[in-house]
Amino acid sequence: RVNLTQARIDKLTQIDVAKLPLKDAIVWKQGTGERKLVVFADPNCGYCKRFERDLNNVKDVTVYTFLYPILGGDSPEKSKNIWCAPDRVKAWDDWMINGKVPPATPANCETPNQKIVELGQKLKIQGTPAIFFTDGTRIPGAVDLPALEAKLDGQVTEGLPPDVLARSQDFGRAVAAHILDWSRDDGGAVIENMGFPYEYTL
Repeated sequence: RVNLTQARIDKLTQIDVAKLPLKDAIVWKQGTGERKLVVFADPNCGYCKRFERDLNNVKDVTVYTFLYPILGGDSPEKSKNIWCAPDRVKAWDDWMINGKVPPATPANCETPNQKIVELGQKLKIQGTPAIFFTDGTRIPGAVDLPALEAKLDGQVTEGLPPDVLARSQDFGRAVAAHILDWSRDDGGAVIENMGFPYEYTL
């Protein structure tokens, strides 16, 4: 069943992700990185921190994080220190996941943060995290992991003809079943040797 109200909202709030200045984002990848995600986040946002922890459990994803310091306090300062750190990804993770405050950086370090704030206002982003997908749809606020995975998987299969998608799914299930049967018969289910001769070495 299609939620027509949500579909209408998605259409009205849709953006052109290709036009975002991704060079001004913190970028990190897990696995193949084939699934793409854009996040506007404030370093002092509690929901953003929870979302970052969840993202570490998502496979085969590339995440573009725009620093969006709109919560006041020292958010602009933290955003600057994270952006100007030698390793932005590490500085972001250290703060958002481990609570390690980013070290102060030189006053003359330039950042795109104000430009991103203006962009966010233009896109009518009023809170964080604001999550965008490659089809331009957004989720305002944190989303649980199952819902995020479903949306990301939808991006990968979007536009595929139904028969192609069905064949791909059937093939994947067949391969998985074959591997499971094989592991039962060849000793692969036994962790201590995984089916290799004991004298086998790399």
